[in-house]
Amino acid sequence: MTVTYVRSGGGRGGVPEGEWLEIDDGGFRAWRQVAEVAVGHFAGELTGDERGRLDAALRACDSGEAPTAPVVRPGATLVSVDLPGRSVSYGSGTPPAGAWGELDRVLNELCDAVTDRPRAAISIGLDDDGGGFRLDHVGPEPIDVDLSSGSFVAVVWEGWYHEVGRLEGPLTTDAATTATASTDEGWALSVPLAALDVGEGQVVHVTARFSLVVGDDAAAVEVAYVPALTPPA
Repeated sequence: MTVTYVRSGGGRGGVPEGEWLEIDDGGFRAWRQVAEVAVGHFAGELTGDERGRLDAALRACDSGEAPTAPVVRPGATLVSVDLPGRSVSYGSGTPPAGAWGELDRVLNELCDAVTDRPRAAISIGLDDDGGGFRLDHVGPEPIDVDLSSGSFVAVVWEGWYHEVGRLEGPLTTDAATTATASTDEGWALSVPLAALDVGEGQVVHVTARFSLVVGDDAAAVEVAYVPALTPPA
């Protein structure tokens, strides 16, 4: 059985979602365009727990036709789930009730979980010394990156989403670096955040926007480093 899960449109900061996840008996393939941790191509095997949760959700959807989905709100991300002989589309955050709603939850979680199995992707994280952040190529295959209009936003949070600092700018001003280039193992781009004052107990979130080039098409992507904040007691 092949299961396909697609999220399109919506998005944040002008970067629309264009996510898809395809799972069959042999494993999975995925594309992430707006994500935490990494963006690009992903592929591999599901874990035993992931496969078990998916199989249980699919069995619960076996009986009857696909449900009638709620009306999609204007501007909302459109979600589509395709199973053999059945499909349903709905707005993100408003899945059908019952078994198909549980299937939506499982597929949404898997779409995020598989970013730790890159095929050709770009990840984000802080530098080892904490003085900036970096983008790194991850996975065994190359991917083309266009940084010509790349930008970032770094925000310092104190407590529960109390903003105490912000820094925005281009990912790079080096003309040689901004040109579209094929990246592979070892490629990295470091962006300093020295102008950002980060105190003890404060947390930095960083969002980077740039383009990945696949064939003749360039896809705007957004990848975020967002460690958890501590909620109030």
